[in-house]
Amino acid sequence: MIALLERLLPLWTEPVDGRDDAEAAFGAVYADPVVVNGTKMSLTALVARARSLQQAFDQLGMDILDTVETPDRVVVAFEMRGRHVGPYASPLGTVAPTGRDIAVRAIDVLTVVDGLVTAIWVVADDLGLLLQLDAARLGGSAGQVTVQPCHPRHHGYRGYRGSLAWAGQARPCPITVVDPGSVVDPVHNRPPNSPPSPDQPPNSMRQPDKRGKLPLAVAAESITT
Repeated sequence: MIALLERLLPLWTEPVDGRDDAEAAFGAVYADPVVVNGTKMSLTALVARARSLQQAFDQLGMDILDTVETPDRVVVAFEMRGRHVGPYASPLGTVAPTGRDIAVRAIDVLTVVDGLVTAIWVVADDLGLLLQLDAARLGGSAGQVTVQPCHPRHHGYRGYRGSLAWAGQARPCPITVVDPGSVVDPVHNRPPNSPPSPDQPPNSMRQPDKRGKLPLAVAAESITT
């Protein structure tokens, strides 16, 4: 499995366009398609993802922190380093170049069949990376995180969503940010799976503060379109 990682990591850190046949190089390590976080991805799309990452971060490097192996899986914890020199396509939108140095940790769970990676579960510190790029800012009073509620027009479904303040403007986002020291159900303002408080006010009674910001307890709003 270590030999597999030694072939895999350079695919992401060495220039994709410097290879004679990038898809063939990826095909020597990954199945086509490979399942990434439950979604099938072709080798063409995987190569495009690597190219996008390399264009966003110069001097890209990945240091292995730890590995765990089973007969058909390998779990690798690693730290990605680089300098943000190009547009970065994050899960929340594109971040313009900042020139900042970054170091972000991630964990990949790789399923290996006949010497090829057939599936990957990726657990990455996306929020930590956005904070390093000054693309997301935590605010509010102590113990709270202030976020902007998404506008219903951004969603064609019913659900609970919030949005981060991206360097001066609110953009729709698919996650709700919580204070890592105090995880709560953002809709009902209580720890997950705990019974509701008898004096818990309904969502309609919770109002934004003077700045128009909602506290963490109501940072997510019920959206019906």
